[in-house]
Amino acid sequence: MTALEYNGKNLIKEGLQANFWRGLTDNDVANGTPERCRIWKEAGKDAKLKDLKLNERSDKRQAIVTATYRMEKQDADLNINYIIRPDGAVKVTMSFIPGQKQLPEMPRLGMRMILPADYEMMTWLGRGPHENYADRKNSAAIDVYTASVWEQYHPYVRAQETANKCDVRWVALRSQSGEGLLVTGEEPLSISAWNFPLEDIGYRPFSVERHHGGSIEKQDLVWLNIDHMQMGVGGDNTWGAQVHPEYTITPHAWQYSFTIQPLNKEMDAASQAHKRFF
Repeated sequence: MTALEYNGKNLIKEGLQANFWRGLTDNDVANGTPERCRIWKEAGKDAKLKDLKLNERSDKRQAIVTATYRMEKQDADLNINYIIRPDGAVKVTMSFIPGQKQLPEMPRLGMRMILPADYEMMTWLGRGPHENYADRKNSAAIDVYTASVWEQYHPYVRAQETANKCDVRWVALRSQSGEGLLVTGEEPLSISAWNFPLEDIGYRPFSVERHHGGSIEKQDLVWLNIDHMQMGVGGDNTWGAQVHPEYTITPHAWQYSFTIQPLNKEMDAASQAHKRFF
């Protein structure tokens, strides 16, 4: 996906790409995640497109685009299926199919896209208002919350993973004028949005550059993570304890789906999220 135009305006800066990595936490670094799981760091970027098919269904007024990727290092295949309606709604399904290679746990299983910086107001139905993770979410009640993207960033002493929200049914990113887009999960998602790319909060073991969380600068973009799940953050100690098995992501066959649709200022996000387009 290179563009998503609605009423003559492109709603995205960069389209969806599979993502299996996160800005490693202090616990990740201490328990060896950078080395143990590094095969996943560039997995989404390195996936090679092998096939692209288009199928039009005039009876349902839909176009179906299926992209098939090969993940050579991981001995795995990745399928991304787009069902597109003329009103702008797009259903996305990502399928991960592993081969025979023994693989470590995935830090993240999902997709990311980059939106214009205008879409700075985020409203979601899920856990909040503070950041929460699979093994750190009991204090975050499920409700409807609104905050700016920048307000959700936490400047840890060392820049790292931040701002995730679990059990998200839908999320809307809108400009001050009310335009934007809505993402609705087929099942609850993990969602986060930042005003910087993932690389800015990445672990830099050999860098002499100061990388304090407070040094992260707001950029002219909104990086949106639309994840099936993200592994827990651990915290039993910070000297080697790994995330408990029930909060890790085993690389077996996975599939998840969500719908993206444009929003204008008259549209109520909650009402739109309850519509069945597909």
